[in-house]
Amino acid sequence: MAALPNTNITTTLVGQTLGTSSRDVGTLCTHPNINKWSKWKPVRSNKETGITSDELKMIKYGLHLHNFSTIQDLINFYESGEASWRYDKPRGYINLEYFRLGDFRTYDHDVRESYTMFKPNSVSTATTLPITYNKKLSYPSTGVSIEDLDLDLMCLGGAVAKNGVLLKHFTLPNPISSYQDTIVAEIPIDGLFGIHQAYAFLAERNPIVPSNIDRYYALENGRLGNFDTDGGNPTWGFSSTLTGMLTDNPVQDYTVTWQLKLTNSRETPIIFPNCIVKVLYQNTDPVNGVLSDGEQMVNLGSITVAAGQTETRNGTFEQVLRYYPSQGGKIAFVNQYAGLNKIYPLFEA
Repeated sequence: MAALPNTNITTTLVGQTLGTSSRDVGTLCTHPNINKWSKWKPVRSNKETGITSDELKMIKYGLHLHNFSTIQDLINFYESGEASWRYDKPRGYINLEYFRLGDFRTYDHDVRESYTMFKPNSVSTATTLPITYNKKLSYPSTGVSIEDLDLDLMCLGGAVAKNGVLLKHFTLPNPISSYQDTIVAEIPIDGLFGIHQAYAFLAERNPIVPSNIDRYYALENGRLGNFDTDGGNPTWGFSSTLTGMLTDNPVQDYTVTWQLKLTNSRETPIIFPNCIVKVLYQNTDPVNGVLSDGEQMVNLGSITVAAGQTETRNGTFEQVLRYYPSQGGKIAFVNQYAGLNKIYPLFEA
């Protein structure tokens, strides 16, 4: 749908654009279908006649930009679910805020915000969480952009919280205007495990002491949602010991003791299906190799590791690896959990 014309605005044209049968100017100027991202739309002003573009910019195109003195207050606001950029419609002549049909000149019903925000849903070995701001190319002049609101003079920042409590944050040193189309803020997440929440914001630095931040501005869609700091992968440890008399005799039996530890740092349980521990010669394929004389295996079945817990399994292989002096040996842990790589630690003889 094209933007409305600059002249010959009628209640019929506006009503059809908004999808309402009403032709009452007051109803149209307060209709819930008005697109707040349009630069021209009904706004609060005590002028009875049409307002100018400069006046429109002065009142920030009818948008109220929520801002706070602390990041924690910003997070509290995000979690409340309120719109970050509230559109304040006119309330009528009783409040000296007149309904003007002319406010719909060049109204654009389809335009949206001038930027997009992105963050990954999971990170595994990374020590930072990238928050990406993308400026939309060829953004129409009928829409309200970051530049129209002078927010490009502020700095992009990001924060990480758990259950609504601020844990980490980072703010870029330079304003949005000093970057090209894409900006990335890296929030430190070292030492964090499990499910957390990510947020983006704009920071207004103190003009005298730029290292100080005076206000934190909420971004529309600035609550970026949850992310998993370990990407769904648990951690594990495996130790084994070989005992037996190491002699020049190439044929003798050994005893192997082993211990497996599976740790789940996530907030939900993890199931490891079909867990198998094998004692093998060094050159045997741990997954598909056929067991030969001196090799053994034990099937542990499925192992469930509760959230934030560690599961331990122990075992002993008797009379194994009779050709260890010439063929070497290893322990293999094989399972069908998609997020866990197979590990094959060598013996500690």
